Amino acid sequence: MQNSSIWHPQETPANEIDLANFPRLLEIIKIYISWSVDENLNRVNYRWRIDERWSAMAIETLDILKKWYYNLPDWNRLNIYELLESSIASTRLVSTEDFELIKSNANSFLRLTKQIKTNFSVSIDTTLWTLLSLKDELDIGKTLVLNFASWMKPGWEFRAWLFTQEDELIISSWLYYSLISKEFMYMLNRWNWSHLYGDQMIYSPRVPIIRDVTWKLLSEPCTASFISSPAVNKRMILKKEPEKASEIDETMIERIDKILSLAIVNWYDNIILWAWWCWAFWNSPEDVSSYFAKLLSEWWKFSWRFKNVIFSIYSKDKINTNYEIFCHRFQS
Repeated sequence: MQNSSIWHPQETPANEIDLANFPRLLEIIKIYISWSVDENLNRVNYRWRIDERWSAMAIETLDILKKWYYNLPDWNRLNIYELLESSIASTRLVSTEDFELIKSNANSFLRLTKQIKTNFSVSIDTTLWTLLSLKDELDIGKTLVLNFASWMKPGWEFRAWLFTQEDELIISSWLYYSLISKEFMYMLNRWNWSHLYGDQMIYSPRVPIIRDVTWKLLSEPCTASFISSPAVNKRMILKKEPEKASEIDETMIERIDKILSLAIVNWYDNIILWAWWCWAFWNSPEDVSSYFAKLLSEWWKFSWRFKNVIFSIYSKDKINTNYEIFCHRFQS
């Protein structure tokens, strides 16, 4: 377990990299952020319908991203430099090789620690709503949130009114900076033509959240930790790579195993999950819920290892089939 400390966010103090002492480096980072933001926005697919209000909030968030501060309605300026410094120092691109060590450490941890009672719950609200509503009940510093990342580029089309889980998180936090700072993950997926996608993930501890559930800027930002990973695109596998259809279940279960292992070695007690691209990628909620259940339910590898496992299953549709199926799986 000695090497697992490299993945523990508390092991990286906020002042490990004091960018204030390196003004040239700080300026280079700001220029890179600005360039990356503009470069990614230039790739926006304008065939998507752009919602004016949503787009305005996205632009405001990106403007804050470039300035590292924002102004409140009372004209007070909130400088979030220290929070960002901590986030910059802690963000990791977790490679396949890294996960070999992480899974080994997780297995040792699971053998040596006592089991704890796990409370499973399914929320019909968005991930942001679920996270902020439980902030007083859970130790948010020990809560990891799964972000269902686009495989192609950071944020995908978040200025459009698609309202994916990642859209909401990017509009409301500084997660976008964390993603573009590790854009190599997206490059690997663009080079890897398989729609199974890669197992590389972006681990983002202590990301500042700057908006509440009504999209208003917070006078006191909080922080949350995220692990960003794409799901298998079953739709494209069946259409273009049918010979790999038999690998879908194993790949998804293995990817979830890696996510949970990373949570374990970083001492997270709570984890917020989601219906991992159900329907959009033709992954059925029955299949996805069974993948999670295989690893989290009683007598399986991660059973009784987290205090709280929360599934945030929001839908814009009147009938939320995903929510019903996850409730049946984890609350029946």
